[in-house]
Amino acid sequence: MTFASLARACVPEFADGCDVELSAGTEPVFRITHPARPADGPAHGAAQPVVSGHTLMTPFRVVSHTGCPSYAGVVTHWWNGRAPSEGDAVIADLMVRHLSALVAQERLRGAVARAEDRAASLALESIAARTVNIATGVVMRQKRLTADAAERLLRQSARIGGTGLAQLASAVVRGGALRDSGALPESAGSAARLGAAERDLALIPADARVAQAAALSRRAPVS
Repeated sequence: MTFASLARACVPEFADGCDVELSAGTEPVFRITHPARPADGPAHGAAQPVVSGHTLMTPFRVVSHTGCPSYAGVVTHWWNGRAPSEGDAVIADLMVRHLSALVAQERLRGAVARAEDRAASLALESIAARTVNIATGVVMRQKRLTADAAERLLRQSARIGGTGLAQLASAVVRGGALRDSGALPESAGSAARLGAAERDLALIPADARVAQAAALSRRAPVS
């Protein structure tokens, strides 16, 4: 049950009519009455029914401690054939307290959910940062780069590959190396070109390398 449904829940089991007015400021957030008053009736827009001696007003104010707005209001019950008793006042007060507790519980659940989402986001950011640091170390060792150059290479490779930095770093950590995906930073250019030349040379058969060397020596000018 909520404050919005309180008016209908009270009639006719508890009272002949109920009016709930709830506000988080100077203007009412909402107001609901059951049974609904006719738009052209004399009591339309009034806070109390016509017979004031048969009404019971239960004001309340709730201070929020979860970042949500505080609110206040008044619940008015009325009876057509009798005046409210002390027991009616106790029951009305208990209903308002119960609803206030339900609202506080729902707000607390929302605050906890937001806090958990924030904590999870921070944890993921921390894991991603550690993964990037580890991947940077892998690239430093693989490419013989400084930390700044290795991180720049990771970011450049992520852009070229159209993937996120954390995702690429995770792949580097799992695979133990960064696969070539683009140009290297300037400081790594010479080492990369030398490595590529060595790899190309290793692919040439030994006999062919000897023949190439002999041909080059014959063409070389004699000093």
